[in-house]
Amino acid sequence: MRHVDDGAITDAANARFRSEYHYAVFEYLRSAKVIAALARAGVELHGRVLDCGCGGGGTIVSVGEEVHLAVGLDLSARFRESGTRLAAEKSVANVRFVQGDGLTLPFADASFDIVLSHSVIEHVASAEQYLRECHRVLKPGGLMVLST
Repeated sequence: MRHVDDGAITDAANARFRSEYHYAVFEYLRSAKVIAALARAGVELHGRVLDCGCGGGGTIVSVGEEVHLAVGLDLSARFRESGTRLAAEKSVANVRFVQGDGLTLPFADASFDIVLSHSVIEHVASAEQYLRECHRVLKPGGLMVLST
């Protein structure tokens, strides 16, 4: 999702608390701004990407349109209906959702080219352990994008 549609984002923002699905749609539309900001910083999405703390799953569905494999992980199964429904609606087949803990990621070392973390680190019990795990699953030369 590379097109920033401020009107659609505003409409989705106004509806985002109606349901988990509405929130995922908002995340999906808003992610165009995140992708644009990354591009301005010289970061191109590629390869295998993990959204560590994906919430409803909208952002990782959008990222899935750009990369080889997109994986959304969240502690709760918020994404089960919302993210999988949105991925199906957008025909994004390379998205996977995993329920798990960012403090003990269920992935092998060096599994991802990029790890995304948006508004997550302030909610974990140990920021240090969370960062260690995110680093562990990054490939050599990989990139973590952390915002809060």
